[in-house]
Amino acid sequence: MHPLKWFLCLAGYLLLCVSLHAQQRLTGKVYEQKKPLPFANVLLHDARDSSLLLAPAFTDSSGAFALALPDPLPASFIEISMLGYKSFIAPVSAGSTPLMVSLETDGTLLDDVVISDKKALIERRPDRTIFNAEQSIGAVGSDVYELLKKTPGVQVGSEGVRIVGKSTVNVMINDRPVQLTGDELESMLRSLPSGDVSRIEVITAPPAKYDAEGNSGIINIVTKKKRNNGFNGTLNLTYEQRTRPAQELEGLFNFRKDKLNVYATLSGGRERYISRQQTNTFYPGQEQELVLNQDNRPIYTYSQAGIDYDLGSNMTLGLQYTLGSLDAKRDELIRIKVWQRPSMQLDSLMNTDAYATEKARRNVINLNYDWKIDSAGRRLTLNAEYFNRRSDKTRNFTTGNFFTDGATTGTSSDNHTSGMQLTRITNLRADLEWPSQLVNFSAGAKATFIRNNSDNAFEYLLGQSYVNDPGKTNTFDYQENTQALYASAQRSWGNWHLQAGLRAEYTQTKGVSQTLNQTNTNDYLKFFPSAYLQYKPNETHSWNLNYTRRINRPSFWNMNPFRVYSTATAYEQGNPFLQPSFSNNIELGYTYKSILTVNAFFQKVDAFATRVSDIDTVNSTFFFFQANAGNEVEYGISASLTFSPLPFWETATQFFGVYNRFHTSYYNTGQPSSGRPGFSIETDHTFTLNRSKTLLAQLHGSYYGKAQDDVDIQSAYGALDIGAKWLVFQKKVAVSVYASDLFRTDISEFVNAYNGTFQHRYYDSRSLRVSLSWKFGNNELKTRKARKMNEDAGRAN
Repeated sequence: MHPLKWFLCLAGYLLLCVSLHAQQRLTGKVYEQKKPLPFANVLLHDARDSSLLLAPAFTDSSGAFALALPDPLPASFIEISMLGYKSFIAPVSAGSTPLMVSLETDGTLLDDVVISDKKALIERRPDRTIFNAEQSIGAVGSDVYELLKKTPGVQVGSEGVRIVGKSTVNVMINDRPVQLTGDELESMLRSLPSGDVSRIEVITAPPAKYDAEGNSGIINIVTKKKRNNGFNGTLNLTYEQRTRPAQELEGLFNFRKDKLNVYATLSGGRERYISRQQTNTFYPGQEQELVLNQDNRPIYTYSQAGIDYDLGSNMTLGLQYTLGSLDAKRDELIRIKVWQRPSMQLDSLMNTDAYATEKARRNVINLNYDWKIDSAGRRLTLNAEYFNRRSDKTRNFTTGNFFTDGATTGTSSDNHTSGMQLTRITNLRADLEWPSQLVNFSAGAKATFIRNNSDNAFEYLLGQSYVNDPGKTNTFDYQENTQALYASAQRSWGNWHLQAGLRAEYTQTKGVSQTLNQTNTNDYLKFFPSAYLQYKPNETHSWNLNYTRRINRPSFWNMNPFRVYSTATAYEQGNPFLQPSFSNNIELGYTYKSILTVNAFFQKVDAFATRVSDIDTVNSTFFFFQANAGNEVEYGISASLTFSPLPFWETATQFFGVYNRFHTSYYNTGQPSSGRPGFSIETDHTFTLNRSKTLLAQLHGSYYGKAQDDVDIQSAYGALDIGAKWLVFQKKVAVSVYASDLFRTDISEFVNAYNGTFQHRYYDSRSLRVSLSWKFGNNELKTRKARKMNEDAGRAN
């Protein structure tokens, strides 16, 4: 059966199940003096034993409720209650008519009651850690990027946003994947006011409802829900001074009118930064030192518009369109020194001047449907999405050879390279949530169709014209189709909470290199179990144990055979026949109140895909290549301490210790394994400097010790950041100043454990950032609803 037909049949089956099960229900509405009463408790009891609960529910914002009745229905009664009101109790039988209940206030109880809604700063669930940002003083006048620095288990630095112990991370907003990476992701997170965030969920072991893709965790940013009609927005203007200046401008807008909600995001940035990279490679009797200086000038735009319409009190239809563009230019100066070994006498020099460009555009359209079947939490969501991204790259470079005294040898080259990559992804998905008396059950299906094409050319100057080099030119087509089914269940009894799930993914791939006349096909069915156990004896202590199995499919760019030449004898290339890797993960966690979280973890990755360096001693060529380089075993411990030593001071400190061992199958050496321990520590402090909480200061420091990084050993590095914020005009305007990497110590150095290749990288991380943010309009609007979108798009960005 065609995957699309398979998906539609499954979605139809889910709808049929819902309609059949939804027939036996008891409905009604609860009022107080003719006004709807939301969030009232509605409980169905067994009349033979009133302690036996048959079905629970809550009234919604209109006071309505719906109870799923057991079949057969025993003698039972309904109890409707709410703090401050007298309870309503009535018998229930099959075929009962809808209830219209008016609760009476309990005056004596209301005189004594004090309602406290303050949540713990940190909560532990069976499958995630929750940071309740609303309870953090560091959220005042800040942005989401800064808020992530305070979140347990999350690291934020020059290498982006990471989860400790995970090679990659997927960022979501309201369960919707953010299809941005790198500078674009940071800019988007900085544009989101932290005051709009309810909580941040750190999911180190994603359950079955999420794609099994990636040896990664998930950061889900959940925004506050607001309901009033009207218009609001946020404007952000940022100036950043690194070695060169950069500017960013972003606007977020939202309008709600009754059943209609319209929103839009418009942003753009002009970046400018200088980077320096040094690579030392070793040949028999020779050493080469390559120094690459780049002047990077990317310009990007990101626009998103959407509309949500409530078809009824419990059904919403949404449409969203996203457009992104990148226009990047880069100047490069490359200087190579060749030394004779072991005397280390300078032998020769090579100079390369290059100019590179990239123009990319992506379009994403998403259609979604959300049906809240009843107030007991039963829910069906349907999503259809199309993703399209095209990237065009060029690089022109000339290389000259020189003697040690600077005189030319007369040997030079002039080369042009160009590459096009087009990625198209179609995604169909259905998710069903079905709480019941026995378990909270969820199930779903997903079908993904991917097509990736790349066309790469290499030309060299011969006489007065450029000639194509067929040995360095390649056209590559890749197809990947995946069909997935999942089911999971949760149950709680006493102090114990159990969650288990299983996801099955059937994948078919085909990669064709027309130039090399090579075809690679793959067809596999894989199962990804997940299990979570939590023991919570009281509100002070919580223990968690979980297991997950994951798959890490290569990104489309890492599969692109396009060669990016830095010189005529040095390049970087993707691997069109890269295979997915698989990982098994075990975690044991402990949480003490909202202060301390500790995690011990173990993970084993087979067929680990990574960037390796290699040396061609015959042609004196050096290159980076993507390969399934071996297997990795990693185990360690992470600890997070979050508390307020004084009322005006909030601090969050994280420690991470690990032992990593990598066993290579790529390098033919007498010592195939390399391993060593490593550690890191991060500390973040927020100070409120006045009583009105309108003046704040921030201090952030990080240190990463020497550690194994797959085939490389990374040297120690760190950074110190300071900042200040000032809130004015009733906290609607925020002015912030932030200085990053004050002492210019955020420098990465790597040594290949198998061939000794040395790399030094600095990406202009020391900067001064000045931002102005203005929130206007009615700030009690209802935000855009959550939608589940295409996780596969991250592999194309």
